[in-house]
Amino acid sequence: MKKYTYTIFILLLINTLAYAQGSIKGKVTSESKPLPFINISLLNTNLGTISDSSGNYVLKNIPLGNYQIQFSGVGFKPFS
Repeated sequence: MKKYTYTIFILLLINTLAYAQGSIKGKVTSESKPLPFINISLLNTNLGTISDSSGNYVLKNIPLGNYQIQFSGVGFKPFS
């Protein structure tokens, strides 16, 4: 019985690690002034968001890995 319980625990642990996800949050500013409605995206993915009226943003449900983040908006050169 103990062996069966141990096996279930390992399978649940592996399943949880396979779906581990993170988030990125921050504030977009220029010269200490918040920038609203800036596009934020992770390059080479379909993940992205937009900053709110105070320049704050949150990207959720990001699979573990290394990414390059890009900021873009009307009147600004893209920055990554």
